[in-house]
Amino acid sequence: MINRAADHTIPRKTAAPTKASAPRKTTGTSRQANAAGRARKATVTPAKSDQDDRHVVPNPEGGWDVRAPKAERASDHTDTQADAISRAREITRNTGGQTVTHKTDGTIRDHDSTSARNPVPPKS
Repeated sequence: MINRAADHTIPRKTAAPTKASAPRKTTGTSRQANAAGRARKATVTPAKSDQDDRHVVPNPEGGWDVRAPKAERASDHTDTQADAISRAREITRNTGGQTVTHKTDGTIRDHDSTSARNPVPPKS
């Protein structure tokens, strides 16, 4: 005779926990984890556009132009290269990007990278 009551007490074999089903170790509360996740997402920067760059190039009719790459017209025209560099840096400080200075023969003399100003400063 088979004892059916004994069959119910036999433990069943279970699969070993996999890496995906194993409990995760967390530090702090879930609220802190969510805040940290939001902070990481906020620091992701979008892909840089070349349109934020400004080139200081000689104008064939005299003076210096501040141009965006692939632009038909100059952003600004000045009499001196120093004024053009100053204006290009002012633009790139607001938008982020590079200021690229060219020589009179068209070759690159210097370049300067800047990051955009944060329109919403961090809370203290």
